[in-house]
Amino acid sequence: MRGSMVIAVVAMALGCSSGSGGGGTSGAAGGGSGGGAGQCPDVAGTWTIESSCQSSQVGAKTTLTQTGCTAVDDEGTSIALAADGSFAWSGKLPDGTPISCSGTATSSSISQTCDVGGQQCPMTLGK
Repeated sequence: MRGSMVIAVVAMALGCSSGSGGGGTSGAAGGGSGGGAGQCPDVAGTWTIESSCQSSQVGAKTTLTQTGCTAVDDEGTSIALAADGSFAWSGKLPDGTPISCSGTATSSSISQTCDVGGQQCPMTLGK
């Protein structure tokens, strides 16, 4: 799986389905991109989807990089993390369907819910 954290992560992970992060835009979660150590969770690394509204995604992986409090999934979607790990982002799937996600991340888990064209899709990821 490719990104949407996400972070996608989840990414990260849409339709919550793969390949959706490319049209994403960064979202403000109260955090900035210039944070230093200790200001937000360290989410860099490889994540595995543990649960999703689409069972075919369970077990898929995505990789996040991180600079300060900005995480980027393997499709280039940038996601701002707040100090408490909360995040929100929105964009469009390749077919033009709108998507918006929000959730919370720690250094070992990500929980997010995405609205994909009016349908809710909860998802959890773990390291």
